[in-house]
Amino acid sequence: MAMSRGKRRVGAVRVPPGAIPAARPGPPGGKRDTNRQRRVEALCRAAVPLFLAGGIESVRIDEITAAAGVAKGSFYRYFDDKAGLVETLFVP
Repeated sequence: MAMSRGKRRVGAVRVPPGAIPAARPGPPGGKRDTNRQRRVEALCRAAVPLFLAGGIESVRIDEITAAAGVAKGSFYRYFDDKAGLVETLFVP
């Protein structure tokens, strides 16, 4: 993945470094950290096309998690709600 200005690139979306929770066990760059990053990236990648196709308001968290291939509980581990995901995706 290309790195640019402190943000990880996810498809056509840049995920800010603060989007991935830091208060989880495991050293930076370790297996848990890598898995965390992959899940957040998967959720972001899954959400963008759904938002573009149906609009942010109509997309449900269940649809995002199903498209990302992660459990619904994983979504709430990384984001408080859909607004948190949208904020992560569209922060300038």
